[in-house]
Amino acid sequence: AGLAAILLVGPRLGRFQPGKPPREIAGSNLPLAMLGAMLLWFGWLGFNGGSTLSLDHTVPGIIANTMLAAGAGMIATMLASWLRFHFIRPMELVNGAIAGLVAITAACHAVDALQAVMIGTIGGLITVGAMRLLDGLKIDDAISAVPVHLAAGAWGTLAVGLLGDLETLGTGLTRWQQIGVQALGIGVCGVWSFGVAYVLFRLARRVLRLRVTEEEERLGLNVAEHRATNDLHDFATIIEQQARTGDLSVRAPVEPFTEVGQIAARYNALMAVLEQSKTDIDALRRTQHALEEATQTAESANRAKSEFLANMSHEIRTPLHGILSFAGFGIKKSRIVDPEKLESYFRKIDLSGKRLLLLVNDLLDLAKLDAGKLTFDFELCDLNDIVGNVVDEFTSLLSEREISVRFQPTDEPARLSCDAIKVMQIIRNLLNNAIKFSPDAGCIDLAIIPQDQGMLITVRDSGPGIPKGELDTIFDKFIQSSETKSGAGGTGLGLAISKEITQGHGGCIWAENHPEGGAVFKVHLPLQPPDTPDADDPAPDTHALCELPTAGG
Repeated sequence: AGLAAILLVGPRLGRFQPGKPPREIAGSNLPLAMLGAMLLWFGWLGFNGGSTLSLDHTVPGIIANTMLAAGAGMIATMLASWLRFHFIRPMELVNGAIAGLVAITAACHAVDALQAVMIGTIGGLITVGAMRLLDGLKIDDAISAVPVHLAAGAWGTLAVGLLGDLETLGTGLTRWQQIGVQALGIGVCGVWSFGVAYVLFRLARRVLRLRVTEEEERLGLNVAEHRATNDLHDFATIIEQQARTGDLSVRAPVEPFTEVGQIAARYNALMAVLEQSKTDIDALRRTQHALEEATQTAESANRAKSEFLANMSHEIRTPLHGILSFAGFGIKKSRIVDPEKLESYFRKIDLSGKRLLLLVNDLLDLAKLDAGKLTFDFELCDLNDIVGNVVDEFTSLLSEREISVRFQPTDEPARLSCDAIKVMQIIRNLLNNAIKFSPDAGCIDLAIIPQDQGMLITVRDSGPGIPKGELDTIFDKFIQSSETKSGAGGTGLGLAISKEITQGHGGCIWAENHPEGGAVFKVHLPLQPPDTPDADDPAPDTHALCELPTAGG
């Protein structure tokens, strides 16, 4: 019946794991289990001795055989445990003793002392073998009822026919007949008990729970069914919670007048120290991270400034060298009076001078920006005129490289309040940038687009575009595009200054890559600067325009 039950209930959680030997689940109270085994042993004396239903001369022999078989079964399992594990497992002693008691019961009145020892010894060894068999079949018998009662009991029943005194038995059967009757009895009892129990348990399982839920099993039935908690259980629950969550702020409940309560108090003190140490370590890590970031930023700025100084040295020397060289050629040719060559030299001097002027202006504006002294002189201007004038300034440079500019002004005057000189500087920087990256005989598109909240200026070159990873940093000081570093020249100041001027007007500037090729720089300028709003017009939402630019414009 027990075998039928454990087959239907199934093994305990974690008892059998794939690819691993069966996990031993120790009992919760070994001394109490030992006490229970001793009580069973003591009770078995009355069970076997009282089975005669009379206190006659056979009772002492029955009790002696019972004691001998129990002791022999315990010694046999003890030796088996030592030979296999090299130590004695306490629960195997308990199972061996009870196996000896079970095995001797059927023949306790019909065997002598030596035979009783033999029956108990074999019963103990059979129990050990049956335990190993169940483990191999992954059948979990928590209290070893099947090895002790079924296996050892079947052996003891057969032992009546094998070793029992036939005269004492008084059945009138021969030895082999008696063995056959004992075997038949084992078979009939086994089929009847197992069959009926299995059917009843399966029917009962349809309407009743034969097993608790997984959560209740993990929690323990004393807690799940009886809510029987204690300070040790509460303390263990807190430790498990902290192991699962890693939360060092959780504290165990303290019962000051118990041993577990004293341990919990020390544990809480330890957790407080660990929590403070973790806080200090986290703060130290944050500080270290901030220092590392500051160091990286400083190193990056230092590298950028070093590159800037190297580029600036080259950029200043080039136009100066051109001015001096062509001025010298002009002096020499003036004696010969060659108008065409003189004009060519003066054009070179003009270009170099303008280039040098741009560099000087960038440096002066940078100094003003760093000192916070960049001022604005706002007046009502026509953006068409400002952009057109800048395009005219670059006529010679554009013609030298055969680059065309398609300027699309507005149909109506594009009036807004701005600092015309500084807006011209923005256009110069963007146009110079577009010329720098466009190939010879390329084309630059420049347009002014009226909007409800201001004017949008777009400058598209015909170059390779801006690498995606540089779109967010292209307007930083001293930062140059990787394409610039490849040979296009520049100081890395023009876009940074343009950004500051644009923001000073309450506008915004950004860059995109056009779907058909080239980079597009867009500048949005409000109709009124931020400090002189028109009383009749709402304040322009330039932030929304900067956050949601129109790709490809």
